[in-house]
Amino acid sequence: MDKPTIYRKPMAGINLSNFSNAIAIFRHGSILQSSMVRVSALKRTPAIFASKTFAVSDLFRIFAPDYEVSLHQAMKYLVGIIILVVSLLLSCTDGERMRHELAELQARNQADSLLTNDSLAHALCDYFDSHGSANEQMLAHYLLGRTYDDMGEAPAALDVYFDALELADTTAEDCDYGVLRGIYGQMSQIFHRQNLPHDEIWAMGHYIDCIRHSGDTLEYLIAKRQMIRPYFLLNEKDSVLQIIHDSHQELERLGYHEEAARSIISSIYIYIERNQLDKARKSIDLLERQSGLFDSKGNISKGREHYYFTKGSYLMAVGQPDSAEQYFRKAISSGLYSSGYKGLLSVYRQKKNPDSILHFSYLYETALDSLRNQMRTDAIHQAASLYNYTRNQTIAAQKSKEAAESKSIIWMCLVIIFVLVFTLYLYVKHIRKRREKEYLQYQHNLELLDQYKTDVENLEAEKNTVSDRLSSVIDDAQEEIAQLEVRISNYEKKAITKARGALVQQIRETGVYQRLRKIADQPTAIPSLQDWQELRQVFDRIVPNFYATLYSGDYSPNETEYHLCMLIWLQFSPSDISNLIAMSNAYVSVARKKLLKNIFKTDGSAKEFDIKIREIT
Repeated sequence: MDKPTIYRKPMAGINLSNFSNAIAIFRHGSILQSSMVRVSALKRTPAIFASKTFAVSDLFRIFAPDYEVSLHQAMKYLVGIIILVVSLLLSCTDGERMRHELAELQARNQADSLLTNDSLAHALCDYFDSHGSANEQMLAHYLLGRTYDDMGEAPAALDVYFDALELADTTAEDCDYGVLRGIYGQMSQIFHRQNLPHDEIWAMGHYIDCIRHSGDTLEYLIAKRQMIRPYFLLNEKDSVLQIIHDSHQELERLGYHEEAARSIISSIYIYIERNQLDKARKSIDLLERQSGLFDSKGNISKGREHYYFTKGSYLMAVGQPDSAEQYFRKAISSGLYSSGYKGLLSVYRQKKNPDSILHFSYLYETALDSLRNQMRTDAIHQAASLYNYTRNQTIAAQKSKEAAESKSIIWMCLVIIFVLVFTLYLYVKHIRKRREKEYLQYQHNLELLDQYKTDVENLEAEKNTVSDRLSSVIDDAQEEIAQLEVRISNYEKKAITKARGALVQQIRETGVYQRLRKIADQPTAIPSLQDWQELRQVFDRIVPNFYATLYSGDYSPNETEYHLCMLIWLQFSPSDISNLIAMSNAYVSVARKKLLKNIFKTDGSAKEFDIKIREIT
């Protein structure tokens, strides 16, 4: 940034004519040979001294052309050089203009305008880090983070937001909690987009604390309700229901009936999953009656169309598939293809219509493929953002290193100039004595060289002997290691096989396994949703790594595929699996090959997939 220009008066005892000549040569770029120092003007400084260099030896000849100077004279010249360097480092500043630009950028941010001028945001950070209060520094870094976020560089934005938090002075009475709230709010949004629920909970917790300082009760309760999102991602449904219940009670108590009714929308599907249909019905009635989200035709407001799938799921649970079908079709009309086709597939499964089941299975699979493609695209964008951030960090670090090196070089040159002047004085006085010492050192070095040659020859002979011994020891050790590795591998395989057999037997003793075994022998029967849920709970308890292994990669199996994997692990035959999941044998075979490629990233047969699934313990 611009720094103040210092008015300089002539100093007594300095040859001003030589000093003027030095400046003239510096301005015209007369730069030659060794001891070179480049002095570049800082960003936004006047260009009068920009990109100029000078040679120490040339300046020294200007100030003292005969080189035969006393120490007192050399110090005078050194002072003149220091004044010249300092004059290049200082420039003018305009604090009011910077504060005006900061306020204008904040106004654009509050108007939700797109911020893309990262150069301005960087300049504001550079200025206020040196001249601003804690609130101004925090605001400048917050706006830089908002700029990065608008430019699609989320990792860089997070980095800057953390810098802004470090600059916040929460112990001060005038701490700007409005800006602090914005920082935590933006961080929570990024964490949510990056699927980092634990980090989102941390950011949302601080965001809620900042809102509490403002005293806005409604905004505080709405912010607490946003905690639902990360807990949903963590599958902590009890925490989600508790948050919804607390928010609903507080909003009702304060008279915000519409907001209270809207707060329960996320709880409905959880009640349906848990088969708590009475609670689901009461929540649906309250939502449709008091939320103000529905028009006269029963259509929900834009952006909340996923409710159609929830309502259809409830109607399916209470045995009204025809009514459920209407809501699933409304979901499809609203663009929720995967959810809508999933719902229609369940409708026609209940109606036992094979043609429709096949049709909507295909549509559901297509919708899931489209959703997965979109997820892959988002992942690619996130990876590109991270790459750009890493690249920018490297560039920034390089520029910072260059700036630090330039500053170090300037001070180093000042020290070198002083040392050169003082050394010149000593050299003239002690030249003869130094030459004598150099000759004696030369003789001593010749003696040392002879001794070193003899020592090196002896060490070479010893090295060959030791090397032969070490080679023999290393060969024996490597052979022993190889044998131990084979023994350990065999033991681990036996232990894993034994442990898996115990786990399989433990599951086979459960009631749900016995029921599935009976259903598999009855081609017309299919397991209930409760059977699948109970089997999944048994797996989560007995084989906790099963779910984590299947969902650890970039591919997430759907519900039917997960059921298929559990049945394979339990060693059900393909025909039994076909009966249990109501799919053809051909589908079961194709699905196993596809899952082998998507989950384990390898091509192979269906049997190879069975082997890999059963290796999970």
